[in-house]
Amino acid sequence: MTEDSFNAKDFAEAFRYFEEDLPRELREKPTTDAVRSTESFMIGYPNVITAIRGYVLRQDALLRLAERDLVIERSRRQRVSKTEVAAANARFQEAKQRFCDFMKHTSYSD
Repeated sequence: MTEDSFNAKDFAEAFRYFEEDLPRELREKPTTDAVRSTESFMIGYPNVITAIRGYVLRQDALLRLAERDLVIERSRRQRVSKTEVAAANARFQEAKQRFCDFMKHTSYSD
């Protein structure tokens, strides 16, 4: 799993699982226990959650990076204070760390 694994295309595919695949399974099986005991659910559900979580964390880090860069540029033009630059940098570092921790400790189910 790489950072590039968490892109809009894969996010949309993972989200489709909740919009189409899982509801179909729930309609076709007699009980929710019957759905939860299938291999496709036991593997698919955690992988979909991983894909969505990774995408959201990556997007948050990228957003915070863009915000930080904007604040730095405004700082060069003396439109924001050093305190605001430091705060934007801290928000970026926190978001980056959350994504890095996720990448370090997460894997797809087999």
